[in-house]
Formats: sequence, structure tokens, C-alpha cells
Amino acid sequence: MNKETKAGISLYLLAVLYIITGISGVIYPVVFSVYLIYILGAFFLLSGVINFIDGIKNLNNPAYHWGMSLFLGIIEIILSFSIFISPILSEVYLIVYIGILLLIRGLFIIFNSFGKKDELKTPHMSTAVVSILFGMLFVGIPMFSTELIVLAIAWFIIFSGVDLFIITMGMNKLYKE
Repeated sequence: MNKETKAGISLYLLAVLYIITGISGVIYPVVFSVYLIYILGAFFLLSGVINFIDGIKNLNNPAYHWGMSLFLGIIEIILSFSIFISPILSEVYLIVYIGILLLIRGLFIIFNSFGKKDELKTPHMSTAVVSILFGMLFVGIPMFSTELIVLAIAWFIIFSGVDLFIITMGMNKLYKE
């Protein structure tokens, strides 16, 4: 089995994990909210490690936004450790912080995609759209309803899983060409 096939399988499995976690949050919001801080910590630790490793692997690839991957990986790892160390932090402040990070991530992807080939730009634009939309939602929701935070996070995890499927299918298509 080659590297691309192994990477594709692991990304598909990660996408399924995200979708199952998000769906469980939509179906069982009370249980999800009890474990929300630990789910967020695990989600950001896993995402941070993957982003950091991707950034290092693609340092010499001019078509890859490795700087953003390294930056987000470090930020997500630090965020996950702060969540595990002090889980008593207010969910509202944490959600707003995550929303701001998602907005920055989405904008970074958009600006970084200028000048790239269309087949490289398209999968990343879905990530940018999901990041910006949920970033705005996470920044705005605490001002209106703290009860919606749990459902918004669950839906974000679902959309992240779907987005990961889209990106992985795009990668597989590029590797076959």
C-alpha cells in the first residue's frame, strides 16, 4: 500500500470519527454538553497534531499552505492543552476564541489560494467556507444563546468531517492523474 492510499484511508477514518462525534452531539446534546470540554480538547489536539505534521511534510511544496498548517497546528495544540489543564474555563470565552481562530483560518486559506491551480484551490475553498461560516457563528452565538453553543459545535464537527471527505477525494483524484 503506497503513502497516498494510507493517507487517504486515515483521512477518511478521521472524517468518519468527526461525523459520528458531531451526530452524537446533535442527537444527545445534554450528554455532549457534559463532555464538551474534553471533546473539544481531543478535537483540537488531534487537529493540531495533523496540521503540524502536514505543515512539516509539505515545507517544500509550493502548492501547499504549509505556513497556515504549522501556525494552526501550534495554536490548536496549545488550545487543547489549556482546555485539559483548566477545564473550568468559561465555555463562552473558549467558543469566541475558537470562532476568531476559525475566521482567521478561513481568511488565510482564501488569501493563500490565490495563484493556485483550480484543482488545488477547490477543495481548500470548502474548508475556508466552513471555517468562516462557523467562525462567525461561534463569535455571534454567545451573544444570543448559550444553549445553541453545543449544537453549533456538533454541527461544526459534522461539517469538518464532510469537508475532510471532500478534501480526501480531491487528493485521491490528483494522485490518480
